[in-house]
Amino acid sequence: SAMLSAWKKQGEKKESITSKLMTNEELESDLLEKTPWVLEAKNDTEQMQRLSLLLDLNNTRQQTTLATDKLEELQNYDGGWSWYKGFSSNRSITQYILYGFTELISLNAVQYPENVKRMQMNAIRYIDEQILKDFQDLKKNNKDWQKISSISTNQLEYMYVRSSYRDIPINQETREAERFYYSIVEKNWTKLKLYERSLLAVLSKRNGNNDLSLKIINSLRERASINEEMGMYWANNRSSVFVSLSAVSAHVFIMDAFK
Repeated sequence: SAMLSAWKKQGEKKESITSKLMTNEELESDLLEKTPWVLEAKNDTEQMQRLSLLLDLNNTRQQTTLATDKLEELQNYDGGWSWYKGFSSNRSITQYILYGFTELISLNAVQYPENVKRMQMNAIRYIDEQILKDFQDLKKNNKDWQKISSISTNQLEYMYVRSSYRDIPINQETREAERFYYSIVEKNWTKLKLYERSLLAVLSKRNGNNDLSLKIINSLRERASINEEMGMYWANNRSSVFVSLSAVSAHVFIMDAFK
């Protein structure tokens, strides 16, 4: 509350926190995408008031309830979510929503009611079915399927997200598929881009492969650029993150891997 009060007072000044965010084109783009109504404000004072509202706990709880109710309405019968209402389910957006649920829990930002837990279970069922279909199609269409040397980013994201839902049972066939894809990416991790490496570092830690996790972290550190003006960053960071192409998002995933 003290921080919010300070921010509200700071809103009268030209150098508000929103203005500082907007001096960075990448951050401004992300802020506009995530909270467009913040930047629609006419001046810094109004922007500050809207940003303060965004962070107000009571408002956050209300907005969370409204958002989860909307997600429940938009969830398809097969457990997935689509880009737009009425369209077929999409794996990438479904996995991104599942990731968002676990992030809020890890931040102690929300306690989900039973209806959200049901949504999660139905969505997990959907992505489990999709990875199993991948595996079955691979074995059916590729006689040398055991010799493949890469997997898709979507499949790696599946394993990353699924590792946060170990309490939801997985059937034997799907577990076999998951283990196979992990074994492939484990052997060929040096071919991965920055974002994918950050996911694998966390996934490997969760799977008990601390040696691989440490190797990946060391490789990320070696690839980093450091200077006084920019701090620590990755010059060739343009990897795809779930459903966006934001270098800021990829940077955050790398930071999470270090954490």
